[in-house]
Amino acid sequence: MSNGNSIIWMNVTTSTNWQRPPVGIVRVERLISLDLALLYGSRFKKCIWSNGNFIELNSEKTESKIISSSPNPTTNNEIRNADTQDIGYTPIYPILPKIDALIAITQGILSLMPAALRPHFNRLLNYIRPKIYKLITAKNV
Repeated sequence: MSNGNSIIWMNVTTSTNWQRPPVGIVRVERLISLDLALLYGSRFKKCIWSNGNFIELNSEKTESKIISSSPNPTTNNEIRNADTQDIGYTPIYPILPKIDALIAITQGILSLMPAALRPHFNRLLNYIRPKIYKLITAKNV
């Protein structure tokens, strides 16, 4: 049985590679990912399948760590605590990667906006999405 400190991994390869507005499985995968991050905090990690290996998606780091089939507990504890060590305290909410944080903020604004304005804001988001995506990917290269 699990001791309660296990890492919970989610394969988000589909969502990561998806370039259009999220629909169907991609939308559900992203929603589940956000909910798991809120529920499990630093115990929740995302990974993608690349070149025959699962690679951890690191928050705000350019390096990727290959996830072995039998993880080393010391390595996982170091990875788990990396974000909290950077800020010097344990955050109330999990630290999200920048792109996930932007998505959460945008989703919050859309959800709190009066219903009459939502279609207009949604059209604006669809218009600027490719431009923002290009900016984000250009800076991460």
